[in-house]
Amino acid sequence: MLKPAKTKDLYFCADGTGGHAFASSLAEHNKNVANWRKIEREIRAQEKAEAAAAAAAAAGVEPAAVDGAAVSPDSAGQAASAAQPAPATAAPAGGATNGAGIPSPKRTPGR
Repeated sequence: MLKPAKTKDLYFCADGTGGHAFASSLAEHNKNVANWRKIEREIRAQEKAEAAAAAAAAAGVEPAAVDGAAVSPDSAGQAASAAQPAPATAAPAGGATNGAGIPSPKRTPGR
């Protein structure tokens, strides 16, 4: 049988560490909730920044700043970056490619 602790705490919410913040009054609970909402916003902002950095890396674009450090330009005044991937070749008009830029063979109907 469970033996709950004797307490006046009526409210609880997440505390951001995997635990809970307990409160005996609604005012105290609202403060705990405000703290949790702040943690949620920080988590979402971090996730958004990480997703943007991953998207920029996948696109071969170097972000203007990483962790507050600006990217230094090279001698031509361009932002220094790793070798850029070759642009994808466009499919020929009216035809498809095999993914390597080689046109797929044309099929003749009825054969």
